This record gives sequence, C-alpha cells and structure tokens, in this order.
Amino acid sequence: MLHREQVAKMLHQLNELEKELNSSLQLIEDIENNRIKDWHNYYEGESTRALKRMYQKMQILAEADRQRRWINEGLAKFLEILRKYQQNIEALCDNILSSLIKYVNANQGKLFLVNTSEKEPFLELVSTYAYSRKKYLRQRVELGEGLLGQAYLEKQTTIFSKLPPNYIRITSGLGDAPPQELAIVPFLYNDEVLGILEIASFEVFQPHHIEFLEKLGENVAAVIFNAKVHQRTEELLLISQQKTEELQAQEEEMRQTLEELHATQEELKRQAIEGERILKERVKSVQEKAYEKIGQMRQEIEQTKRELEETKKELDRVRAALTEAEEELNKLRIPFQKTA
Repeated sequence: MLHREQVAKMLHQLNELEKELNSSLQLIEDIENNRIKDWHNYYEGESTRALKRMYQKMQILAEADRQRRWINEGLAKFLEILRKYQQNIEALCDNILSSLIKYVNANQGKLFLVNTSEKEPFLELVSTYAYSRKKYLRQRVELGEGLLGQAYLEKQTTIFSKLPPNYIRITSGLGDAPPQELAIVPFLYNDEVLGILEIASFEVFQPHHIEFLEKLGENVAAVIFNAKVHQRTEELLLISQQKTEELQAQEEEMRQTLEELHATQEELKRQAIEGERILKERVKSVQEKAYEKIGQMRQEIEQTKRELEETKKELDRVRAALTEAEEELNKLRIPFQKTA
C-alpha cells in the first residue's frame, strides 16, 4: 500500500502537471491571438519554456520576413521611379533621393555621381535633400578625398556614429543637431562606382536598411550606366554623321569602297552557301550514324530480352522441378511418420 507521503507527493505532481498543462494551453491561445505581454504570467515548466523558444523563433522569422517584404516592396516602388526618369539623370537623382529619405525614415541626404568629363574623374554633387543652402554646399569632391572620396576607393558601405566636428548637422524647425548615424553607400555596377549616397538620420540604420540601400544603389547605378552608354552612343552618332559628311566629299573613293564591299558580300554569301551545304552533309552523316547506332542498340536490347526470357523459362523449369521434388519428399515423409 502507498504511504500517505507518497500519495501527497503524487497529488502534488498531478496538480503541478495540471497547472503546466493549463498554462501551456493558455500560452498557445495567447500566441495564436498575438497577445503575449509578460512571460511571468505563465507557469514555468518544460512545455512552457519550449513554447517560449518556439514563439521567439517565430518572432525572429516573422521579423525577417517583414524585413524581406519591406526590401522587396521598396525595390518595386523605386523601380517605377527608375523607369519613369531613366532618360533624365538629374530628375532621376532628385526623385530617388527624396523618396529614399522618406522610405528609410532618414532626415538628410546628398547624392554624388562620378564625373569623367575631365582627365581626372571626380565626385559631383547632383542632388540634395533637406539642406537649406544648396548653393553653398561643396559641389565637387576629389577621389580619395575625405569620407566620400575614401568610400569611392574602398567600394564599401560605411556607417558612422562618430563624425568629425561640424561635418554635418540636420536642420529642422527647432534648430540643428548632429545625426545619430551617417551612411555612405557607393552605387556599384559591375564593381565600378558610378555614384555615392550620403544619408543622415537621427535614428540608427538597421541591417535591412543597409541591404536595401545597397540593392537600390545597384539598380540606380545600372540606370546611370545605361544613360551614359546612351549619351556616348549619341556622341558617337554625331561623330559618325560628321564623318559621313566628310566622306561625301570623296564620292569616287566611296564608290570603289562600296564595289569592293559588294564583292566581299558576294564572296561571303557564296561561302555561307557552301558552309551550309557542308553542315547539312555533316548533320546527315551524324544522323545516319546515330540511326545505325540506335539500330544496333535495339538489336542488343532484343537479344538481351530473349536471353532474359530464356532465363525466366529456365527458372520456371527449375522451380517446377524443385516443387516436384518437394512433393516426392513429402510422400516419402508420410510413411516414415506413420512408422514412427
């Protein structure tokens, strides 16, 4: 029989188990309704701790998913701006910068593009946001100079929480103050820096903010690159037109060149026809060899199939012989058992 102490202990364990079960059920319901406030309101047991760990993992996954959606939605939003202003770089930079400051909840920003019009490239200020005196801002930064020039050389995003004195101050209706953080983000296309974003905020930049800025920078850099290619194409077209006008003054030479070109085209055409004929012959030869090989393989498969059928028949004969032998053995065993 159980002693009174044992019974009391078992009752206590059952009560504790019931408390933990009820607490776990309540915790599951609160998790489902997203009303978790204080973990001390729940019974401290193994199942509760497991649910707490699961809930924390779910929160981490949910936050990661929210950040991914935020990045993707932002990229989709800015893609429309890129499409709309891809032929006007100045308007593109102004719209990108103003929309970007608002999207990441920052306060001030500047956008520089790499200018290659001179012998030595430099960073040129093309757009600002929330600076009260744009005309007094420095319009040009040499490569390797200061924080921006160094970011160009390093090709990496840099976050500053401690800035040089008076480097930047955010101006508002209440006055001005230094930012909490400053991000300098190079805009890269095929590992080439085409622009640099300087963005200041009273809040700390989160990792998904930086990831978004870098991805957006790649998209902006691609548009800038295409715009430069288009501009260069236009310049080459103008040069081509000028050359054409010069060549028109040499009409006889051009006529001879065209005749030679025509002769070359005829030769290329003849070679193309001959090459096509040779190619067809080779294709035909390969097809014939392939068909021959396929025929051989089919014969081998049929031979193998016949051999397998013969083997199956032989196995059937062996199986029948074994069955017959077993029946004979059983017949011999029965008299022996009777004798025993």
